[in-house]
Amino acid sequence: MDINNKIKELKGDLPLPCFYIKRQKDIEECIVYTYIEVPNLVGDCRELGTKYTVLFNVYSKQHNVEKTKKEVKLTLEKHGFIKKMIPGTVVLENGLFNTAMQYTISLKNDFKQ
Repeated sequence: MDINNKIKELKGDLPLPCFYIKRQKDIEECIVYTYIEVPNLVGDCRELGTKYTVLFNVYSKQHNVEKTKKEVKLTLEKHGFIKKMIPGTVVLENGLFNTAMQYTISLKNDFKQ
């Protein structure tokens, strides 16, 4: 499984819509993510496993900040993501609250022989 399939699997359980790299202009509350990938298991000159560091930005309104943060954390952990860091929430110029979350997950690569 690769990270794109894992995120697709995850999207159905998240409390907000989820977008890769950039949020849509007409949507305020949402989750935007990007990721870094590093090989973590190599054999026979092939990458057998990959470790992903996924950076999530959770955009929410003031009355939903803590509830949304908790729901996102529980969902990520349910799907096998491991929390690395959640720095403090910041208020953006448009009044939305942005909570950055950093999680990791290691996935076995699928090879067709």
